Amino acid sequence: MRGRIDGVFEGVLRGWVWDPNEPGARITVELRLDGEPLAQLRAALPRPDLEQAGMGDGSFGLEFALPIRCQDDAVHELALMIHRHDRLITLDQLSVRIPRRLHMLRGKLERVAAGRVLGWIWDQSRPDTPVELELAWEREVVARFRADGPRADLARARIGSGRHGFSFDLAALVEPPPEGALLELRSHPDFGEWSLGGFAMPALIETESHDPEASSEPRIFLEKARLAEGRRDQAEAARILDHGLRLHPKDFELLNIRARVHLSLQEMETAERVAWHALTLRPGHPRPLVLLARIATALGRHEDAVAHWAGIPPEDSAYRERLAKRGRSLLALGRPAEAMAEMSLAARHRPDDPEALRGLAETAEAMGALRSARAHWRSLLDRSPTDRAAADRLAALELRMVPAIAGSDVSPLRNAALRDWSGSIPDATEGEARPAPGLILRALGEGARLRFSPVLPREDRPGELPGYGIWLHLEGGGAAEAVFALGRTDAAWRMGIEWQAGAGCTDLPVSLALRRDGMEDRILLRGSAGPRARLLRFDLPEEAASSLVLRLEAPGTLLLRPPRPLAQLHAAAAPGGFEASVLEGQLALPPRRPRANAAMAEIGYPFTTISIAARPDAVPDTIRAVLRETSVPFECVLVAQPGWPEALVAALGELGALDPRFRLLLRDAAPAEGWVARVEAPPEERGWLAKLHRRASDGTASAPGVSLSWQEPA
Repeated sequence: MRGRIDGVFEGVLRGWVWDPNEPGARITVELRLDGEPLAQLRAALPRPDLEQAGMGDGSFGLEFALPIRCQDDAVHELALMIHRHDRLITLDQLSVRIPRRLHMLRGKLERVAAGRVLGWIWDQSRPDTPVELELAWEREVVARFRADGPRADLARARIGSGRHGFSFDLAALVEPPPEGALLELRSHPDFGEWSLGGFAMPALIETESHDPEASSEPRIFLEKARLAEGRRDQAEAARILDHGLRLHPKDFELLNIRARVHLSLQEMETAERVAWHALTLRPGHPRPLVLLARIATALGRHEDAVAHWAGIPPEDSAYRERLAKRGRSLLALGRPAEAMAEMSLAARHRPDDPEALRGLAETAEAMGALRSARAHWRSLLDRSPTDRAAADRLAALELRMVPAIAGSDVSPLRNAALRDWSGSIPDATEGEARPAPGLILRALGEGARLRFSPVLPREDRPGELPGYGIWLHLEGGGAAEAVFALGRTDAAWRMGIEWQAGAGCTDLPVSLALRRDGMEDRILLRGSAGPRARLLRFDLPEEAASSLVLRLEAPGTLLLRPPRPLAQLHAAAAPGGFEASVLEGQLALPPRRPRANAAMAEIGYPFTTISIAARPDAVPDTIRAVLRETSVPFECVLVAQPGWPEALVAALGELGALDPRFRLLLRDAAPAEGWVARVEAPPEERGWLAKLHRRASDGTASAPGVSLSWQEPA
């Protein structure tokens, strides 16, 4: 389960939640504010950046408008929580200062026609509550009414329930103001301080010769509006500017400042319309471009934001803002090379700015330039040594930068990593499908239907390009096959295959066979898949063959990762021994030996179980040392034990968030079989596990702080 709080933008919390084990599921989580439950959120909003990152169709985003009471310019703790296995698990938490806001309203006074006031208004923080409005004349409230009318256009735009329109009949006023009187429409104070604007009774104010301000120059209105802005009286500034625009509707400065006031009042649609009007009067002028770029950024329209920010020249005062924000929009669009150029310019202009360095580090990491990213994270920590988020990112990055295994890309499979998908995914077939080169999926038997979808790419060895897996779901009886084409048979290989049954499936029968043209399939493995991932070993002989065939013998769901080479048999050893891509000869199984005592924790290693014998408070450091000093190509698993302190479980959870090879389980581990290494203190030398294996010809080997032995199945 993965999730993140991206931040709070214009009063709206944005983030995402995704489960790699159920890549199409929409997850419901609990949002907590300062430790107290605030809302239940379903992560189902489309996010192109998540799709580009390989997270299914990307529709795993979430948004929530925070209540006005917590938008008070103070620091608050936000957390995304989820219930799993009778425990409340923290997916992500964030300590953030939430800027002060007057309201979370959106809406518009559209027109006054036939004696009726028409428009709409919606409170994002209370999306199902109709907003109450006040009509005021000379500072006195003359009417109150609710915006609860159905509007098809609002429903299509997914603005609340769509029932947020208003149509107020001015004839219903008990004492109607005289014709031409200026009325103001505003929200009730319970919903925040916001004026939707003014109008005349019963129509807009017309410019008349007796108006004392009819001859006033635009600068008079500009000066008054700026004074009101300085007092943070945005409503007054809006009234002054509206009056000025009625007299001078094509004045560029009045339009530009009016758009800025709309933006400060979170009237996004109106601010954008007025800014475009100003831009048509002076095409290419940076002031309305900055406003349009800010609006697009706030609304998550990154393509528009990139285009608008590009128009800000280096000599403009907003150029620094352009460099930081345009770079982040480019990164969100999956264009890291262009983002890097922007971030580099930002760092050049602001060499001591931590946010510029953070942007450089994140962009370099997205590009795969891990050494550059590490240098930028270190520079950031030199300037901000207490930045915990940067320290965590650096630690995770250094774990990823374990040197790649030489020759690990060699495989007898034609498409070992399933990196190319040619078909429509996810998909289903009642016959045969070819979703990727070198892969054929078949549903066998009458009524059999096979659904399939890819699994998130994963690094099997640190530093390697990631490879996909695939979900297979067989319905309606019969059987199913996944056929992996072989591309080379000039050597004998020791292979590994990983499978896991889906939720609710136990003892799912599975077999693996070698298929040759015109001959009966030769069974290599036969077993059952359960809810916990299993890694199984088999040997591929040096003989002509066309494919490896995995057969699902009964309906159910299976997670499958393609067979991958562990060793080339009968070949010279490469540097690194057991942990490299080839072995010297075929390892013989040592004699039967008694099983060791139950371990406090287990870490899965290919054909080696690492049993940690350490004090509970030393377990996290021991695990870090094991991961750092060995090249672990497969998933590592730690089983939490009853009675462990909460602080220890939390520390292990943080470690799991930093290193994708490690995960914490809250259930019993399967009994250890095969090679078992008992670790009290991991040796500091790199490759210590490989050296122990080379010395374990009789089934045992030891070094200071660690022993290796062979355990037969019970």
